[in-house]
Amino acid sequence: MKKSGLLALLLGMTVACDGSGPTESDLVLFGINPVAPNGSCIVEDQSFDDDVAIPRDAACTFVNVLIEGNLKMNRGARLLANQIEVDGNIQGERAAELVVDDSRILGNIQFEQGGRVEVRESFVDGDIQLESNDGDLTVVDTTIEGNIQLSQNRGGPFTLTANRVDGNLQCKENAPQPVGTGNVVQGNKEDQCSVL
Repeated sequence: MKKSGLLALLLGMTVACDGSGPTESDLVLFGINPVAPNGSCIVEDQSFDDDVAIPRDAACTFVNVLIEGNLKMNRGARLLANQIEVDGNIQGERAAELVVDDSRILGNIQFEQGGRVEVRESFVDGDIQLESNDGDLTVVDTTIEGNIQLSQNRGGPFTLTANRVDGNLQCKENAPQPVGTGNVVQGNKEDQCSVL
């Protein structure tokens, strides 16, 4: 069942799971809000013809979902995604968790100032950019047509294993240092990732 862009939220305002509505500190996002009034967010076998926005502190599971735009994660949001296709980017700022498995992302994965990220057995047509996060970061058995970039992340561990990267593998100022093996990189392995 296809969801129309007519469901896009007025004025780009998302609604928190507790029904309290947005505050000044919320990241205001345009897009379809998949969270039900009761705060649940399980989306299966659906397609969306616009951007999708996951509101603040919502915890969502997507299975077999097509998004013909960007997927945007608000502050504190969590997403477990399996067999999804996103025609644009996945973008998270101060989001809590992103897990992507067996999926196709035709833009970039951009996650900053957030928590945990795990990308497994997927295809990313752009870059994976992980910056200033505090949690474990894992990219395993994934094809990336662009670059993997890890910068100023804390907490860890940061694991990059068995990936195919058509661009560069770039890691700077992460603590602890990223670990991993078996990465095939067509470009350069740089800085902390030079031995991966």
